[in-house]
Amino acid sequence: MEMWLNAAGEHGMTAVIAFYLLHRMEKKLDILIAAVKLWPESGNTEKPGKNTA
Repeated sequence: MEMWLNAAGEHGMTAVIAFYLLHRMEKKLDILIAAVKLWPESGNTEKPGKNTA
């Protein structure tokens, strides 16, 4: 916690919030990239979100 307070003091709260949000987004993008890489291997030729019923 002290690290975040020091960073906010040195760089400004806006920069710290932007870094935090980008860090969270990066994790989600890594998960998305892994899913897209596995998609062709699953043998599924349907587009995502398309109902087959």
